[in-house]
Amino acid sequence: ERQFRPDGSSSSPIDHDAADFVKRINALYEEGGKKLVDGYAPFCKHLFVPNFTPASSGAVKITGENEHLLRSGYQARTEKELPVLTRWFPK
Repeated sequence: ERQFRPDGSSSSPIDHDAADFVKRINALYEEGGKKLVDGYAPFCKHLFVPNFTPASSGAVKITGENEHLLRSGYQARTEKELPVLTRWFPK
């Protein structure tokens, strides 16, 4: 649910109607072309589908061509959390 909130509470927001998103994911699964992939625990499963939203990837490969754009600093997700060293590319 957090990924669909426009309040900036997610580091990977999805600019798409949540109900429609669930409907489309379920349709992709039910069509039979997609399979669940085991996750880190028996109750965790992944479903990989094509990106039909304007969401961008949360990971980018660091290369010689983009390395000079890489930033780093200490960041905390909340005021109660200790900051940790983080790397990112500016948007």
